[in-house]
Amino acid sequence: MGLTLTYIIGCTGSGKGALGRELARRTGGEIISIDSMKVYRRMDIGTAKPSLEVRRLIPHHLIDIVEPSEEFSVAEYVDHAERAILEIQSRRHPVFVVGGTPLYMKALSEGIFEGPSADPTIRAASPRRRNAKAATPCLRSCAASTLSPRSGFTPTTCGASSAPSKCSN
Repeated sequence: MGLTLTYIIGCTGSGKGALGRELARRTGGEIISIDSMKVYRRMDIGTAKPSLEVRRLIPHHLIDIVEPSEEFSVAEYVDHAERAILEIQSRRHPVFVVGGTPLYMKALSEGIFEGPSADPTIRAASPRRRNAKAATPCLRSCAASTLSPRSGFTPTTCGASSAPSKCSN
């Protein structure tokens, strides 16, 4: 990649988005979101996505690119980000990488291990995954109940064979 990337990274509520927007506005730059939640469409509450009006004024990339029901890996993020960076650099605009997901930042700046992707067969066979799927109805039932030490519901007993009958499938 040719031109310099400027990273603005920080914790939630630190002002990184406002700083990135101001710098992009002043320099004619564009923003690459480096946020693991802003990639998802319709997840607007709690993600502090810039408004559509702001996005029309200052180009933002990697916001609202995938459905919440879809799996999205760090490798896919890097592919999308690298393509967007090359497009922005072809226009000779400054690139501001703004957000708070350290794994995405590390993968984009240092690269990621180039091994095989996840094998859905192995994941489906994982005992932890099978147990999580089996416990879902129980967890919904327990979440709707009052959880207290007196009720007998604890994270270790809910869904287990010794759990109260309210929690059994």
